[in-house]
Amino acid sequence: MSAEEKARQSEAEEQLWEQMAIETEQKLAQQITNQRVTPQQTADILQRSQVAAQNIDLDEDQTRQIIDQKLRDRGWEVDSQNLRYSQGVHPTKGKNIAIAEYPTRDGIADYALFIGLRCVAMIEAKRRRKNVVGEIAQAERYARGYSPHPPAPSLIKGEGEQDQSPSPKEGEGFRVRAEVPFVFATNGRGYLKQLETASGIWFRDRRKSSNLSRALVDFYTPEGLESLLAMDRETAHEKLKNTSFNFGFDLYPHQRAAIEKIEAALEKDQRSMLVAMATGTGKTKLAIA
Repeated sequence: MSAEEKARQSEAEEQLWEQMAIETEQKLAQQITNQRVTPQQTADILQRSQVAAQNIDLDEDQTRQIIDQKLRDRGWEVDSQNLRYSQGVHPTKGKNIAIAEYPTRDGIADYALFIGLRCVAMIEAKRRRKNVVGEIAQAERYARGYSPHPPAPSLIKGEGEQDQSPSPKEGEGFRVRAEVPFVFATNGRGYLKQLETASGIWFRDRRKSSNLSRALVDFYTPEGLESLLAMDRETAHEKLKNTSFNFGFDLYPHQRAAIEKIEAALEKDQRSMLVAMATGTGKTKLAIA
């Protein structure tokens, strides 16, 4: 069985267990609604849900195979066994490539994502049972320590190696620094709301200090990251603020107030919001505006 087939089989098994977890959660919600469950029963059901979702424990190599496939499905050229920096793999013009075991001044990153010659993201990969949300900090360290001119592979000691090769350090190719705008952390598990901090793909845009990390269902495509890089939020917010309310139809005061509140939330980078309006108060026109 090939690595890709193993990865797909593992992912199918994972989805089965996670579906069991979802069904357990749904039963719990229904029982709570019907007021037929005690606090102890609630705790027992939640524990069974977590056990079901975490039942499969893959080692790091197996987890890498699943992450490889997720990246491949999103348009990245990836093979963590062969496309490694230690094997002489380098970024190439015109290629969107994930280079495994990429050296930085602060350690060896699991993956570095390149669009052409530019490093756009670092990925921290953990085995399945690891809580993933806290691993964004490790990816951040690698991003800060990135250099477009790291030492030659022969000068780098990889994780777990016992030879006497010098470790990456200042003066061996890390003096030239470059900004890496995005970081990811994942353990290969699909996003599951019930296990939010231990699943999904956690992502952070490093270009603004106030940006928070958040869970994604999937990796960004190369085109998606390029779109983020091209986005100028300040200019977009200013344009939105100066856009008139001339939509070709009149708005009631409450509709205009709702639009202004939505725009204010967007300016604060709020990613989700709920607008509640009674029947007949103009939801359709509000949505158009």
